[in-house]
Amino acid sequence: GVGIGTLDLSMINWLRMAWSGPVIYMVAALCLSGIFASCEGSDDNLGVDALAQEINQSVLCPVCPGESIDQSQHPLAVQMRRLVIEKLKQGWTGDQIRSHFVDGYGPSVLLDPPRSGINLTVWIVPPIVAVLTMALFFLVLRSMVGSRKDKEGLGDLDGEERAFYIAQVEAVQTTGDPTDPENGSNSVRRSGTVS
Repeated sequence: GVGIGTLDLSMINWLRMAWSGPVIYMVAALCLSGIFASCEGSDDNLGVDALAQEINQSVLCPVCPGESIDQSQHPLAVQMRRLVIEKLKQGWTGDQIRSHFVDGYGPSVLLDPPRSGINLTVWIVPPIVAVLTMALFFLVLRSMVGSRKDKEGLGDLDGEERAFYIAQVEAVQTTGDPTDPENGSNSVRRSGTVS
């Protein structure tokens, strides 16, 4: 009979023959093709991932105030991110996916609302309000400065009266109060005479 030792030797001989020559080349070719195929697939996944991230950054989470689905960790945002990747793998474009979310949640789900229809007011009204506010602010300041000049009493004086008034003010600053009896003057009249 054939013993166990003989069976082991015949198996080893068979393995040597199977792994020699063309079989080794075929195994190496299969391994390399698998590596190249996985690298090529990762480029596709990289493109899908980059596009998915771009879409995720442009869609707001419907339940998280002011957060895109890219930022939010809410379960709905996670589900929406998965849906974006799924639709991209099915061949949908970014615009089709955004339209899908607009159909489900309304145009407010987009971080950058469309510039048409009623949404156009979102783009036009704020600059108009800003310009009108600045104009109103300028007019109010201008009227306040004008009323201040009138309160000072210089607004209705002619050139000669104004010069006299300024001279009187300067005299008060250097000598004291002209209405004070110790300064030798009893009153100052607007007409320019001192009595």
